[in-house]
Amino acid sequence: RSSESCILQPFRGGTRLLLALFDLDRLILLDTSNPRKPVLLDLYQFPKGTGGHVVRVSRNERLLALATYFLEEGAAGQIHAPGDCTIRFLQLDAQGRRFIRDPWPYARGPTINFTEIAPGKGGFRTHGIAFL
Repeated sequence: RSSESCILQPFRGGTRLLLALFDLDRLILLDTSNPRKPVLLDLYQFPKGTGGHVVRVSRNERLLALATYFLEEGAAGQIHAPGDCTIRFLQLDAQGRRFIRDPWPYARGPTINFTEIAPGKGGFRTHGIAFL
């Protein structure tokens, strides 16, 4: 992958910001209370090839969802690596300043894996997430 793009999700109060770093498979939490000098609060490293694409914060700002996929296209639009087609969930601590590591009994928190839900049905690439 050659793109080093990131997806941004601000918190409602404007004092924190999530960055999903597509190429580095990371989710970064920043304190933006002073927008001229953002401060790194925490970093969550996902497995290689995850490719965070869309990130959302729940209404109470404690639950995070990250849709992960990427397209690595070669010549003539051929897809060489379909990527990690999942939605991964993380929680923040009570102060909203740190990712809670393994808050659930599953490794890396709950994950919806679209390649396991419907194998052989083609690629599911989530383009949006909504908390209801």
